[in-house]
Parts: sequence; C-alpha cells; structure tokens
Amino acid sequence: LSYAIPNLELRTVIQEVGLRVGYWRSVSHAQNAFAIEGFTDELARAARRDPVAFRLAMLGQMPRQAAVLERAAKEASYTTTPARGHAFGVASMECYGSHVALIAEVSGSAQAIRIEKLCFAVDCGVAIHPDQVVAQIESGAVTGLINALRAKITLKNGRVVQSNFDDFPIPRMNEVPPIHVVRIESDATPGGMGEVGTPLVAPALANAVFALTGKRIRSLPLEDAGVRFV
Repeated sequence: LSYAIPNLELRTVIQEVGLRVGYWRSVSHAQNAFAIEGFTDELARAARRDPVAFRLAMLGQMPRQAAVLERAAKEASYTTTPARGHAFGVASMECYGSHVALIAEVSGSAQAIRIEKLCFAVDCGVAIHPDQVVAQIESGAVTGLINALRAKITLKNGRVVQSNFDDFPIPRMNEVPPIHVVRIESDATPGGMGEVGTPLVAPALANAVFALTGKRIRSLPLEDAGVRFV
C-alpha cells in the first residue's frame, strides 16, 4: 500500500475455489491494485477531491511514487474539466520495487466507450536496458486489457468452458489504444519490470468509466457490468 493512512488494518483471507489455479502476470498486484485503486478513487469522490491531488496528498513519504503520478498526469494532459464526452481514470502503485502510475483517457457514452490513450510514467531505478522497460510496459498493458475488458474463465460441471480465442476474446489490434510510456531517470536500485505494466490497467479504466458515465464497477471484466468498449 503506497499511501500514508494513519489507521490501517490488513487481513489475508484464503479463498478455496475447488480447483488448481496458476499465477496471472503480476501475481497478487493485479487483484490488489484493482481493489485499492478503485476504493481510493471512491474515497476521493466522497471527499470531493480531485483523484490525482487526493493521492498526492498521501504520498509525502514516497517522493518517487508522487513523481511518477505527477509526470503521468502531465504527459496525459490530465485535467479535472476534460472535453465533453471525454474522461480520465487514475491508478498508481509501487510494484516489484518500481514505481508506476497510469492515466487512462476514454471517450464516448455509457452505450459505447473508446479507450483513447494509456499514459504511463515509471521509475524503475537504474534501467539496464531502457528499451526493454518500454517494451515490458507496453506488453503488460495489453495483458491488463485482456482481463479488464471482457475475457474470463468460467466453469460448468467442474470443467473450464473456454477452449480457444473464440470464447476467450483478447483485444484486437483496433481495440488497443496508443500506449505512451515515460521513463523517469533514476540512480536508485533497479526494480522489476516484467509485470509492472499489467496491474493498473483495470483500475484506471474502471475509474475512467465512472468519471465518464457515473457507473461504479467493482468486478471484472468490465463489460459484464453492461459497458461496451469499441
């Protein structure tokens, strides 16, 4: 948890699902980011605060995290008053020793939503291969889109229903938005990058959907809640 919250209690609950499961890219970060960043956005709205400013106010002890959030907002031309039919969603976290923030821009209406752009800022410490930092963020973002939009695994009579890409749809090329990645120069210890691009996609998009439509979505995939991405 990146934020300085004075009164905090954390619990772990083991959920037995009745079958063997494996690790998804980014392991526990995906579930935790969706829960934490979605709820943080709800808290910001309840406090009538800008979602970016609300997060920055709790990052005084994490200057690297604050810096990536500020940079992502700048690169995305984030504003509290976007053009009509446009909205921004925010998500931010420390992940595998790297600091990352994402601003997602969407447009449209409750009937059809288009993802205009995903704008990442990342501080991974010393970058051994800078081009690979960008490549890992881009590929991780596409992985994040898979679970965020519509893909899911369901069971019937104890067996997985989905068998191929006809019933486990992944984003087509026309559904993948421009992915803008800014790497902040740093001399800190190198952090992990192989999974950092994945966790923030779903919460940033869910928060953007709320900003655009007023519909708060607390489960994935997002299209199961009745929104449609085009």
